[in-house]
Amino acid sequence: MLGKWMPFALVALASGMVAAAAANETFTGTGFVGVEVRTFPDNPEWPGQDDATFHPSIFGRIELTAEWDGQAIKITPYGRLDAIDGHRTHLDLREASYSYRGDGFDLVLGVHQVFWGRAESRHLVNVINQVDFIENFDGEEYLGQPMINGNFVGDWGKLGLFAMTGFRKRTFPDAGGRFRGPFPIANDAFYESDSGEWHVDFAARYENTFGPLDFGASYFYGTNREPTFVAIVGPGGTVLFPYYALMNQAGVDASYVIGDLILKGEAIYRWAQGAPFFATVVGGEYTFTNGIDEGIDLGLLLEYNFDDRSTLATAGTTFNALF
Repeated sequence: MLGKWMPFALVALASGMVAAAAANETFTGTGFVGVEVRTFPDNPEWPGQDDATFHPSIFGRIELTAEWDGQAIKITPYGRLDAIDGHRTHLDLREASYSYRGDGFDLVLGVHQVFWGRAESRHLVNVINQVDFIENFDGEEYLGQPMINGNFVGDWGKLGLFAMTGFRKRTFPDAGGRFRGPFPIANDAFYESDSGEWHVDFAARYENTFGPLDFGASYFYGTNREPTFVAIVGPGGTVLFPYYALMNQAGVDASYVIGDLILKGEAIYRWAQGAPFFATVVGGEYTFTNGIDEGIDLGLLLEYNFDDRSTLATAGTTFNALF
């Protein structure tokens, strides 16, 4: 999953980090290791799925950062070793980037994670990074994305510009995994662009704050991070091959604070494969300060999701029962 070029990028960044540390600049390192056991008391639904009751795995993350003179190098590898699902055994660079902060602008070069949006139940406008679907099916984990990102900041707000290539395919369980549909999903993929994974994607985002209102507007052109699927029947049965089309997407997001209440919303309009659609998520979050006990808050969240695509068109999302 690291790709052919990522080890070289990692070596280059690690060398820079060692040089910065040797120069007595700021160097920090954190990490964790965990154990996860998924339990499946019922038999699997589809042929080929592993019928083990317990699916154990070990996972870990390391975050290394070196900073000097407004510059920084950050390396964040993440890995998991799974006893059942071969696709969940993987290693990914969530971050492997060099950044420079100047007067009114900053630059990021390398593998980076970018998060846009406000909502909790679904991240409609968050189209830069690919979902790491084998980590969790809730869409909260993302793969690192190679990019050049320049951000310009002033009293007028913040403008971020992005250029990306080295597309990351969405991860899916293998044929023996439990969180899959009736047909296994192939590792290979088809692309609308003749450049395949090396198509150059572009994005821009403007954001600003007006008192209690935080507002963002974004535009993306490039390879759609949500695949559709092509069913191919072979000697071993039917296999689904992901198909990644090109898309344009315009998005807006906002949050408004009223005391302990935060109103949130995101909306997108996407053009892809000749089938444009609109989707939105709106809602709010209310926090009862010290609602349970002194120092323990209680938060209530309510959001409404709307997507005018058909059930088949949303098959690659967590809002469809296929996965």
